[in-house]
Amino acid sequence: MVIKNIKNKYLLLIIILLLILIGYILNNTISAYLYILNDKSILNNIHINSNKTAQYAEYNYKIDGKWLHHINNINDAKLFQDKSKAYELDVTFIDNALFISHDMSEFNAGVTLQDYLAAFDNLNGRKFWFDLKNINTQNYKLFINLLNYAVENTNNGLLKKSDIIVEISDLEVLKLVYNMIKHDNTRYNLSWYFTGIDLSDKNKAVSIINNYINQVDEYFFDYISSDIKYYKVIEKAFPNMKKLVWYTGGCIIERKYKRMLLYNYVSKNKNTAVTLYPLCK
Repeated sequence: MVIKNIKNKYLLLIIILLLILIGYILNNTISAYLYILNDKSILNNIHINSNKTAQYAEYNYKIDGKWLHHINNINDAKLFQDKSKAYELDVTFIDNALFISHDMSEFNAGVTLQDYLAAFDNLNGRKFWFDLKNINTQNYKLFINLLNYAVENTNNGLLKKSDIIVEISDLEVLKLVYNMIKHDNTRYNLSWYFTGIDLSDKNKAVSIINNYINQVDEYFFDYISSDIKYYKVIEKAFPNMKKLVWYTGGCIIERKYKRMLLYNYVSKNKNTAVTLYPLCK
């Protein structure tokens, strides 16, 4: 009788654990499904930009895979240089110099782009995604010239421009940069950062999205980058463009599982070129 009671207790414990596991899986699966914008009243009213692919479309196939996200700390960059060859980082123009900084709290470290790149033992074959935080119509020429200098004069010039993504959110600035570099023998891969949209007013959201799309009268960029939340929006609007996506949910186990589900979904599309992963030490 005692043995039977023990068995029943273990069976009950196993059932409870299985129910918890099933609940965990269902919760994260539903959460992942709901995270990507799938509102038909928005998606069905988005215009489709079907222009031909960019002049340098072959660049679209040279940068793909999994990249580490927000590697602004120079110590993290050095620590993981043997484990990953592809980093995303933030570059900010301050006092006529380029610093690795997302905001002023990081700027206090005072690490310039050249300092950052010089920290690597070898830049050959390494790939970077530079999010240009405060580039504008007034500083873009100096910004790009400083970027060129840092890339060309670090580590014996082994870092190739064709292995670098330059991300800019302002379409006007992006076009100015494109016109500035389009005749270079080798050039950066340009990405338009599709920023988040307030979805509380659906009609206004559709209007803003379509206004973005209508500004693109030709493809002067190689990629579209976005939080994975807007994946269906950018795929509907620009079906021929390569996509760079991220989900910054952190490193705890449920976020990792949700990220896996989200990335498995978008990776089925041949136009998904890069997925960003947080640095989980």
